[in-house]
Amino acid sequence: MIRGQVELLELDETPEERAETTRLVLDELDRLSRMVDDLFLLARAEHPDFLRPDRVKVATFLVDLHRRLSTLTPLALVADVPDGLVITADPHRLAQAVTQLVANAVKHAGADPRVELGARVDDGELVVWVADDGPGVPVDEAPRVFDRSHRGVAADRGGAGLGLAIVRAIAEAHAGSARLAPTAQGARFELRLPLTATSSQVAPHVSTA
Repeated sequence: MIRGQVELLELDETPEERAETTRLVLDELDRLSRMVDDLFLLARAEHPDFLRPDRVKVATFLVDLHRRLSTLTPLALVADVPDGLVITADPHRLAQAVTQLVANAVKHAGADPRVELGARVDDGELVVWVADDGPGVPVDEAPRVFDRSHRGVAADRGGAGLGLAIVRAIAEAHAGSARLAPTAQGARFELRLPLTATSSQVAPHVSTA
């Protein structure tokens, strides 16, 4: 594809046409570069040094991440976790996974998207979830949505289709899991991480619109 676009430069007759062809070439190079980066990350996920575990104060982590991501898109934080909850995790990789879920939600939501970031404790696990009000995941795609080889709606829209595979790889590196959760509208993706370390747990309260 890139070769064909470069060859078109010789046929472009105006500066505007050459500028548009150049833009297309650069966009394609950027897309391929992101794909290579994603494949490299997935390969690294199988190595023992993929994670740099640290003590993560969950409530603080969520508030900080919400603040950063809210500069990119309207994002509601609807979390219910103990203020003193601490887990052992790689904060950079965990933020990377949640950011990917938010980006995925924005991509598939409507023109005026409503995206929510939430968290709760469930059966010995921290559940971090991202929900949107879009059309949801087609039934035939749902079982394969985290597969590396899956090329569904994301790929049709110009993506490489590796984002959710990266989310699952990060979750599994933490001895956790990622799943598409049932919901009445839109799509809801969950990261489930074991509570490997906790501190004093006081009354739950984190809620920011």
